[in-house]
Amino acid sequence: MTTTPAQPQTPQPFFQSPPGALQTVQPPPRPNSRPSMPETDLSALRKLLFNDAREISEAIKPFLFDGAASILQKRVVTQPAFDENGTAGFNFSILGAPAASLRFGQAENGDFCLYCVEGTPNPIQCRAQYFSASGNLLEIRNEEPTWATPAKPLITMDPLCPIANWIYNHLALEYEGAESGSANTARIRTLENFLRDLESGLRKQLSVYQHMRDPAIEMIRQQVVELELDRVLSWNERRKTFEAHWANQSLILKTKARAHRLPFFAYGIQGLVSNARGFGKRWLHRPFSNSLGLLLRFTVDPVRWFFRVVRGNMGYSIAMAIYSPFTFFFITQPMNPHAMWAVGNVRSAYINTTDCIKSLLGLTALPATASAQSYASTSGSTVTTGTGGATNTFNKGSLAPLAAAAVGTTAITNMQTKSNILLSTDVPAVDGQSWDDRMGRFKDMQIGYEGGMEFAPRFGRLEQMETQLNWPLIVEGAWEEMERYLTQIADAEKRRDLPEDLAAFFKAEQLRTHQLELYLWDRNVRFILDHPYSMMDESHDQTSIDYYVGRTFINLQRMTDVLTQRFPNLKMPGQYGKIADLAQKYKNSYHAQGDMFDRLKANSSVFSQRDRYNTKELRNTMRREWEILYLLSNKAQEASNAGLQMYIWSVRNAVYVLQSVHSAKREELRLLLGGMDAKSATALDSATFQRIDHQLEALFHMLVLEYTSIRYELSEKLTNDIESVQRKKVIENIESYLKDRETLLKSRNLI
Repeated sequence: MTTTPAQPQTPQPFFQSPPGALQTVQPPPRPNSRPSMPETDLSALRKLLFNDAREISEAIKPFLFDGAASILQKRVVTQPAFDENGTAGFNFSILGAPAASLRFGQAENGDFCLYCVEGTPNPIQCRAQYFSASGNLLEIRNEEPTWATPAKPLITMDPLCPIANWIYNHLALEYEGAESGSANTARIRTLENFLRDLESGLRKQLSVYQHMRDPAIEMIRQQVVELELDRVLSWNERRKTFEAHWANQSLILKTKARAHRLPFFAYGIQGLVSNARGFGKRWLHRPFSNSLGLLLRFTVDPVRWFFRVVRGNMGYSIAMAIYSPFTFFFITQPMNPHAMWAVGNVRSAYINTTDCIKSLLGLTALPATASAQSYASTSGSTVTTGTGGATNTFNKGSLAPLAAAAVGTTAITNMQTKSNILLSTDVPAVDGQSWDDRMGRFKDMQIGYEGGMEFAPRFGRLEQMETQLNWPLIVEGAWEEMERYLTQIADAEKRRDLPEDLAAFFKAEQLRTHQLELYLWDRNVRFILDHPYSMMDESHDQTSIDYYVGRTFINLQRMTDVLTQRFPNLKMPGQYGKIADLAQKYKNSYHAQGDMFDRLKANSSVFSQRDRYNTKELRNTMRREWEILYLLSNKAQEASNAGLQMYIWSVRNAVYVLQSVHSAKREELRLLLGGMDAKSATALDSATFQRIDHQLEALFHMLVLEYTSIRYELSEKLTNDIESVQRKKVIENIESYLKDRETLLKSRNLI
């Protein structure tokens, strides 16, 4: 490249401060040990820009401080660029004409990138070197890179070196990500090692090694002083602006101290010194304004804050004043079981009185319960009220049902409808109620529930229903569906006219179903071991464990017997001996005489009652057991219980999907065996297959959505557990079935 002689001019410095920097900051001295000067300006610049570096440190070290101005001739002027769309670097000019530029930053794919271009604004040649997170060269492209969008604007952490400034900003972002577990430790290690491994002469040119005179901290102090002199801003406005600058100062100190492994107290003390020095100068500049501002902040401002809060929450303030007597009941409810009973009775009395008066005056219809009873009465039916068997018949418009409505135990029987079952649309008061009215009645029900049962038995009842009874039945239902499906497959394989594609499909289905049965067995075992007190009663505290709770162990033993025949090497958990003993215990306690209802009466608490719908009798019988279950569930900490419940619900949803999928499988298998080829398949069968196809689509969506929504906690936060790995394998199992099924049914034109 040929250049024309330049007119005599004052030499330009290689360094210019970023916007807002102190003008008193001087560039670092140039070391004496440098390579000899190149022959020509442009060739020397080109040689530096397009060198063959294999590592990131080798590529950026020559340009770190002065843009290689100490290596190039004086006619090559370097201009630093601190923030160019999230990148940093230098612009080069020769004899006043732009010659080249260099940019360092992060590419869109996450790699480090050093981009050099010769000739601006019309590039002659360009090169982008991509380096991995560990600092090794990955590839070289002769095109401009796509830079990553900056997460935050760069702040001035090192006003002496734009590349070092970019490195500090990037480290600050990575350190922030490390607190949430999203940092790239390889990038952190590469950048920290680069800063620490610099030669002593170069390392000392970093602003951090100027300690108490770090230009970045001095620049913030100077900006704060300049803001103090701004007569436009009030004291509060200045204080808020100062806080933003002090937040940047704290970030700079923490980042540099960590990057260079400096003691934060020894290095960070300069921030306190700088703030103290700046406070003194600011106070002297405007003593009256600062004195008045501090006085208002600690005297008048708290009063203003109080009235702003009260004015912004006026409704809440009035409500607290009116309902404060009720807070005693709600706060003491766990210790005072009759608190909600008292509140509920007062509320119910008020509502019933107002409804009765309104109905007498003809202002509104009767309550939903009364209307339903009146409707049933005019339809020739009987209305059963109360907890006993007494039967009362009410005339239309009678107010007598209001008393029964307060009890909330009314049942409507013998409704003459086409479906022989009462529907909501058969009762106008039920069908026509508004959402607000229905929510109010749910509130009545909840108040009545909390007034009728103390805190401990209420939650103990939930523990029994959800833990002791519901989970085992869901697992058993899924297991039985799989066993019936395997039986159907075994019967189908005996047919001599079975097509080859169906035989292969059935063979794959057997393997897939065996895999899912192992998953059910393992989850059932883990569920029991996770509930040693409520399920296995290890503390021997429970007073009423009937056979239907013990069926959990009996069914698990039956599942184990089936699986050990198929998989002789199946390994039992360490505490399986206790499970087997409990299975035998409950099997021996079972009264097996008579028909189903005789057995229910002999083995169940609720069926042994004279009236199986008598809630009061059942609660009196089970109250102590429910209290014990509540106490046993609280042997674990509250957070542990919450995590376990979330875990169980996730597995339960997966088991529900598996049960529904195998129910659909059995239906399709019946249809496939009914018509062995496409010619004999009926239009009804085709429609059925399409209906099942949409059902399976929704079930698979539910299975994947459930897992993905909780996958992070299952895989990253729950250690020493394999549910995340198992669930992914279950999803792959179902996906494999769906793909094989689609191929099979499409070959028969069924979907």
